[in-house]
Amino acid sequence: MEYPHLDKRIRSTYAADSKATNKNTLYDSYIRAIRWASDRIGNAGVIGFVTNASWVEANTADGLRKCLAEEFSSIQIFHLRGNQRTSGELSRKEGGKIFGGGSRAPIAISLLVKNPQASEHGRILFHDIGDYLSREEKLEKIASFASVGGILDWQTIVPDAHGDWLRQRDGCFGEYIALGDKKSNELKLFDNFSLGVVTNRDAWAYNASKDRLQANMSSMISFYNTELEVDDSRAHPFRIHAATISRDG
Repeated sequence: MEYPHLDKRIRSTYAADSKATNKNTLYDSYIRAIRWASDRIGNAGVIGFVTNASWVEANTADGLRKCLAEEFSSIQIFHLRGNQRTSGELSRKEGGKIFGGGSRAPIAISLLVKNPQASEHGRILFHDIGDYLSREEKLEKIASFASVGGILDWQTIVPDAHGDWLRQRDGCFGEYIALGDKKSNELKLFDNFSLGVVTNRDAWAYNASKDRLQANMSSMISFYNTELEVDDSRAHPFRIHAATISRDG
């Protein structure tokens, strides 16, 4: 669903402050909720959310992080980990998924405070629940803390100029020649570049074996035509004939 006023606010804040090229994820429902709540409390108040934690370190959320640091006097992030979009040892370190089998994203509990009387502004406190913990162990830890006051070992985060909170980038990278840049005439390695051949159906449209490729395509076309069948068995205008697929592509 579109929310014209809310999305306009995101464009003028989180998206405007972001250096990312693709900013579509800034319109995810939970980020919309953060933007809405931030405006709703005005100049003073507290927001508490349990959300996807990707925004804490994703490159596309740099503008979001910058705005939160500007808008709030203090931010406390309790990172529960659980990112199952990883693999191997990194996945094991992420530990159990807080919401069980239905979740793959990391989860964070966030407290955002606007206090006009605060002596410090943009203070960011971070607590990582730890490595290799099962879902049950994580929930036990949360219960043992009881409240935000039960967490004593907060880590203070000082953002860098890029809006990075965790895994802050090395500024030396910006001194290298760009591989490509469509927005300026600065020196770059490649003048022309693109995504190349992108079908988004590579498993069906590409294969090292011509025979297997032909079988895959024929199977896909057959299933497609089956889905188009009508009760009176009339020829459908969008029917595809497998005979049009040649061994030479």
